[in-house]
Amino acid sequence: MHGRRTEGQLHAPLEAAASSGVRVCLPARQPPALPLPERPVPGTKFAAECPRWDHRPPALLSVGASASMTPHPNRRPNVPDTRDNLHEAFAGESQANQKYLAFAEQAERDGFPNVARLFRTTAGAERIHAEGHLKALDGVGATAANLQAAIDGETHEYAKMYPPMLQQAEQDGHKAKRMFGYAVKAEAVHAKLYQAALDAVRAGKDLLESRFYLCPVCGHIEFGRAPESCPICGAKGAKYILV
Repeated sequence: MHGRRTEGQLHAPLEAAASSGVRVCLPARQPPALPLPERPVPGTKFAAECPRWDHRPPALLSVGASASMTPHPNRRPNVPDTRDNLHEAFAGESQANQKYLAFAEQAERDGFPNVARLFRTTAGAERIHAEGHLKALDGVGATAANLQAAIDGETHEYAKMYPPMLQQAEQDGHKAKRMFGYAVKAEAVHAKLYQAALDAVRAGKDLLESRFYLCPVCGHIEFGRAPESCPICGAKGAKYILV
């Protein structure tokens, strides 16, 4: 039984024929294929820290009304440019800000007030970073443009992003279905409130209402005064926070 021939032995007859004047087509020697990076599993630490893998909504992909989707002329294919890096940095710092605020609340409950203070201070630092990245993206415009961007973002969330997430969580019996359900309704309210603000700004006016009440359970917002109970989650009006 013959042993397995090497690549050089396989090519030898063809190369000999070519040297004798016979026209042959030698197969190209391919470099060894490099393994592709695995796509991070949604919900894992790596996926959370690498938002470029995420299906980001249009409001994040084109932050602000002035953001351009025109490719940079010096951009190399499949290589992130500075705008890509800014989007990832903005998402990461924004997530860190909210995460550290939540960690601070837990530290307070656990009886570590100074640790909580550290978390809150670091959350403030991450907010500074995130705001700097957003400005570098030209993501902060005039108030009317910012309101329109907010409307677009909230509309995307309640109309396209959250419904399939809620459906999947319900199918999985996952506890995320609770907040997904709250959010899909609350974002619709937010979009309407932003539209009212945009209408006022376009007319050269500020909102007449100056008292805004926030439900601390689901994120529902009410103008003027708190309702007797939250129309989304049923929380008592006494729990609403005057902002």
